[in-house]
Amino acid sequence: MRYFCSPYYQNSALYPIIAQLERAAGFERDDISELKLEKLEGLLATRSPIAEDIALLADLLSLGGSPRYAPLDFTPQRKKEKTFAAWLR
Repeated sequence: MRYFCSPYYQNSALYPIIAQLERAAGFERDDISELKLEKLEGLLATRSPIAEDIALLADLLSLGGSPRYAPLDFTPQRKKEKTFAAWLR
């Protein structure tokens, strides 16, 4: 897969990845955060994800704050590394 950025989303370097996750999970414009989180979990269920991976990707999609997952307590660099590792898995 190849991802390309757009000048319209220059403040979000990971926008192509975020958009791909949203499409793959089947997010709709009027879905509430809890429903989006359920859709993300459904998408990742076939990949035997660990809870931390779901929490990292939910945070990337601005779906954080769910009581189902512990808050992420990483330095920005470590969070970035773990998010990329989760995406690659």
